[in-house]
Amino acid sequence: MIVGELIRGDAAFLAAVGAILFIAACLQGMSGFGFGMVAMSLLPFVISARTASVVVAFMALSNTLYLAWRVRRTIDFKLVSHLLIGSAVGVPIGVYALRVMPDDMLKRLIGLSILGYCIYLMVRKFRRRPPGPGLSLRWRVPVGLTAGMLGGAVNVGGPPVILYLYSQPWDRELIRATLIAYFVLTTILKVAFVSVGGLVTRDMAVYALGFPVIWAGGGLGLWLGRRLRQSHFDLFIAGSLALLGALLLIGG
Repeated sequence: MIVGELIRGDAAFLAAVGAILFIAACLQGMSGFGFGMVAMSLLPFVISARTASVVVAFMALSNTLYLAWRVRRTIDFKLVSHLLIGSAVGVPIGVYALRVMPDDMLKRLIGLSILGYCIYLMVRKFRRRPPGPGLSLRWRVPVGLTAGMLGGAVNVGGPPVILYLYSQPWDRELIRATLIAYFVLTTILKVAFVSVGGLVTRDMAVYALGFPVIWAGGGLGLWLGRRLRQSHFDLFIAGSLALLGALLLIGG
C-alpha cells in the first residue's frame, strides 16, 4: 500500500507518525540528542525509509534554524566552512543514493549508522581518558564528505562530525554551536537537492501537521530534562537506539 493511500485513509497511521515525531523532539529536548537520528530510527517502521528521509529533513531544518539563532555569537564559521567543503560534495551523492537504493538497503544503512554511533557513545562513556590533541585538522574535509553522504541519504550524518569535534580539546559551547550551524547548512543543502530531484510529493504536505507536535515535544523535553539524571538517561537512549538500529539492520 502506497504512503499516499495511508495518509488519506488511516487516522491511526497519522497518530503513529505524530507520536514518533513527538518522541523524537521530546528526547532531543531532554538530552540534546539529534532529532534526525531518533526520528530515523522509528519512522521507517511505519513509512518507507525514502519518505522518512525527506520528511525528517524538513522537520529537522525548523529545529536547527531556531537553535542556530540562539547560539549565533558562538559559531566558528571558519571551522564550519571547512567541514562544509566535504559535505557540499557528499550531500548530493547521498541524495542520489536515496533516489536509487532499494528501501530495504536504506533501512539497513540507517541501522548500521545508528549502531555505529551507539557503540561510540558507549565507548566514550565508559572509557575515561585524559584530553588529548584530538584528530588532525586535516580530517575536516573527509569527515564532512562522509557526514554529507550519510546525511543526504538517511539523515544520520551526525556521527562522523560529532566524533571529530568532540575529540578536540575545545570548549563545549563552541562545539555545540559549530555542530548546530553545520547541520543547518547541510540540511538546507539536502532540502534543496531533494526538492530539485523530485523526491518531494504532494502527499508529504500532510506532514506539516507535525510541526506543532515537534514544538510541543521539544518543550516537554526541556522541562523533563531538568528533572532527570543525565547519566541514566544517556544510557537509556543509547540502549534504545541500539535495539532499533539492530532491528533495522537485520530486518531491512
